[in-house]
Amino acid sequence: MEFLKQISVFLLLGQTILHFCPGEKYGKYMKVLLGFMLVVQFAAPLMSLGSKNRMAEYEDNKKAFTLKMEEALQTVDEKWFLYNEQISQQMERELENAEAMVWEQRKKEEEEAARREENGVENTDSNQNKIEVKTVEIEVGAHE
Repeated sequence: MEFLKQISVFLLLGQTILHFCPGEKYGKYMKVLLGFMLVVQFAAPLMSLGSKNRMAEYEDNKKAFTLKMEEALQTVDEKWFLYNEQISQQMERELENAEAMVWEQRKKEEEEAARREENGVENTDSNQNKIEVKTVEIEVGAHE
């Protein structure tokens, strides 16, 4: 019933506009425009029938997309945590290797000093108390 009222009011307003239209040459353009608008008035209720379903579908898609994005971010966070753990473990291993190298160097120097003492050779080497540390390279493989 509301639909018919709306169409009736539109037709009355359209006729009023045509009545006050200046000249015949604008009248035919106005009739075409009003005819097109009348077709739209008839088509609007038909078009709105599916709009509720479309809105529900849109909301469902929006929720699904949000869930997928949250899962993806969680996965990225987990991978980032694992990657940082791998780096930390690699750094700990390299530190242990560096400490072992320093220990070996000190042991060699102490043995050398003890051997010189046994042979009665004076230790005039100015680098006696210096420890040589080789460069430590850390390689981290790509993590998927």
